[in-house]
Amino acid sequence: MSRVRFNTNDSTYVDDTSSDIDSNVQLDHESLERRYGDINPNLDEYSGEEVEVNPGEEDLEDTPISPVTEVPTETTNSTEQNCGSPPHIPPTREKFKIALCQLSVATDKERNIAHAQQAIEDAADKGAQLILLPEIWNSPYSNDSFPVYAEDIDAGGDASPSTRMLSEVSRSRKITIIGGSIPERSGDKLYNSCCVFGTDGKLLAKHRKIHLFDIDIPGKMTFKESRTLTAGERPTIVDTEVGRIGIGICYDIRFQELAAIYAARGAHLLCYPGAFNMTTGPLHWELLQRARAADCQLYVATCSPARDGGSSYVAWGHSTLVGPFGEVLVTTEHEETTLIAEIDYSVIEQRRAYL
Repeated sequence: MSRVRFNTNDSTYVDDTSSDIDSNVQLDHESLERRYGDINPNLDEYSGEEVEVNPGEEDLEDTPISPVTEVPTETTNSTEQNCGSPPHIPPTREKFKIALCQLSVATDKERNIAHAQQAIEDAADKGAQLILLPEIWNSPYSNDSFPVYAEDIDAGGDASPSTRMLSEVSRSRKITIIGGSIPERSGDKLYNSCCVFGTDGKLLAKHRKIHLFDIDIPGKMTFKESRTLTAGERPTIVDTEVGRIGIGICYDIRFQELAAIYAARGAHLLCYPGAFNMTTGPLHWELLQRARAADCQLYVATCSPARDGGSSYVAWGHSTLVGPFGEVLVTTEHEETTLIAEIDYSVIEQRRAYL
């Protein structure tokens, strides 16, 4: 068996090979837990107080994560599980509409907030019950801009006008919002953070980008988020009125192990706000989305900023929804637009049965 694990010193992969076990590739989940730690619990609104995703479950530090064996006790009466499938967590709603708001981003923060609010409300008017915004939608995507546009999300109110707007519109329209990401200031650190708001306007979860985007392709692309941003430490899975959702931001999508953790915990949908660039976008953006969907037989939704050829960082665009067979259900080009599509969770179990 080929067993993939993390080298915890530098986060590179090590491939250990043993010929005496079956040839199916599995994950060394103890190594994954050492790398990712606990799955991020939900958060009370703006308080920074941690609460459990599923109150009553054992602490995850005492429960090794295993996508091939672990099924919540309420879904099975047997200790022997189907090793080919992640657990089935019945969603509260099987069918709903999702909106991917591929927004243009300007240097005027107030304009960006108002512009995002209008896009969300327009999508809600068209029946969308889940809204996904792009990565860094309230600020230009640059290391110079992150400190200037950063907000104190935990403080809320005037200290975080972007999340205040998301909270207000989610409550008034009774929709779930995956709030793309914004630069977050916490003490003396900056993060690239995604906030999830429920239909009551409460902050359900906050995901801090785990894998920072540091790239250096000579003659084509150089960008290092680590110059200003700090990496998050926990995966984030959240129960919403439109199902159990795993959150990643942009570069997080390259790590199959993160998606496997979400599948192990019964996620129905993976959402990745992301701003791939003009070098890696054409090569890998759609490929990675389809791979993560096919890996876990889940829906994968991504949302990019619209392309601005005059900015210092030019986004690829092409926001997309991929089905659980790895099929592209809806996508777009690079201009500003909102895509609305239907998600049907009953398809997940159907596709898994096929395989």
